[in-house]
Amino acid sequence: MRVALSYSVEIEEVPNQVAILLEKTISQVKNAALEHLDDAARSLSLKHRSVDEIARAAQNLDSAKIMLERVDLALADYVNILQGYVGVAVEAARQESIPQPEPPTVSLSPEPAVPVSEDETEEVSK
Repeated sequence: MRVALSYSVEIEEVPNQVAILLEKTISQVKNAALEHLDDAARSLSLKHRSVDEIARAAQNLDSAKIMLERVDLALADYVNILQGYVGVAVEAARQESIPQPEPPTVSLSPEPAVPVSEDETEEVSK
């Protein structure tokens, strides 16, 4: 059973994280899948191969096939991650290229005080 596993990284780290995952996948292919394929080829290339050796070859081929199916699923995940990254990067570049309107400036300095005569002050206070 496959489950989705998610975690967050900074957008700039996405290609590096996919590269790390890809290296792990490459290592699995080199170590496991190719070993199964080599074993199958050796079993089948024997001049006097027995039914057991042929059965072992079939089992090795099946194991390699299962491993390669897992690799295929992992590669599909990596493609989806990178396509999502490219979509975000393209949208960010598009947003940067659109001229943004200048926000209105607001003066935060107090307006100069207007001198008020004493008569006006008395009128306001009444």
